[in-house]
Amino acid sequence: MRRWACAIPVAVIAIWLIVLNRLAPPPRPMDGAQPSVNDRARILNTDDRLPVADPTVMPWRPIGQIRAWWGSQGLTGTGVLVGPDQVLTAAHCVCREEFGGWASEATFTPARSGDSTPYGTARAVRSAVPAEYTQQFSEAHDIVLITLDRPIGNDAGWLPVLPRAQAGPGLMNVLLRSAGYPADNPGRMLSITGSITALPDSPDAPWEINLDATFGQSGSPIWIDTGADGAATLAAILVAELDSGRANLAAPISAELVEQLRAGNIAGAQMATAAGTGDVLIAEPGSAASPLVAPPIGGCGTGIVPMTALSFAGLAVVRSSRRRN
Repeated sequence: MRRWACAIPVAVIAIWLIVLNRLAPPPRPMDGAQPSVNDRARILNTDDRLPVADPTVMPWRPIGQIRAWWGSQGLTGTGVLVGPDQVLTAAHCVCREEFGGWASEATFTPARSGDSTPYGTARAVRSAVPAEYTQQFSEAHDIVLITLDRPIGNDAGWLPVLPRAQAGPGLMNVLLRSAGYPADNPGRMLSITGSITALPDSPDAPWEINLDATFGQSGSPIWIDTGADGAATLAAILVAELDSGRANLAAPISAELVEQLRAGNIAGAQMATAAGTGDVLIAEPGSAASPLVAPPIGGCGTGIVPMTALSFAGLAVVRSSRRRN
């Protein structure tokens, strides 16, 4: 009987692992999943996107894939480094009303190409977003500045942002460039060129653009060439599709807005956004003090209860077997 009793702890551990696998699967970013209604983007007529042959050269190198999790629910997007440890992306890549708010965890991998991650992956530790987005979910304010846990940009580099004075009607006839990580080509960067098709007078309205995009390209940088050497300067972030389907939408950005988000991120102060006098809201993954923060979703810790029950049951059987022998 003692021989069998020795095998009981092994059986308990095996059963526990099976239960954990069933009840607490690891987060799985939805590289190939169907988009939700909050991830609208489309191919406009012919798909003009092209694969980026070498993402480790500028200006592609600072562009990376965003992966965010709300418990066991995962989503992917695109972001771009604008400093050694700061990434600009669409706010809805890490803050989702249908999931309760901010992601419990998010990562950024620049220049990813399939399984190749030449600069590694960094984790998000803090986010700064215009209050208009969390209060109104405004597409023109669908922007977030994420601070990473290490200065991955010292290796990958980063892109400058266009000053506010150089934006506006002067960009109507300028060639726009963009690149991102669409779910229909998992883990691979695709690039696209296009232009602004409609530029509203109000700063509270996004641009209409003719750049193709699909799920996963949300947060992709949109830049213009600002030098003979092909230097790139950020001008906007890809955020959505126009309801009519005739264009995709971009949230304009400026160097001044990024500095306001950066200052709010560091100091936690109330700052003015590009659209007027709004707050910059600061969020930390998993912090209940952050605005619109979702509590951890059940799943990742579900297996602890069955593990404890099975462990005590196994110990009870072992003790009973020893008393009988």
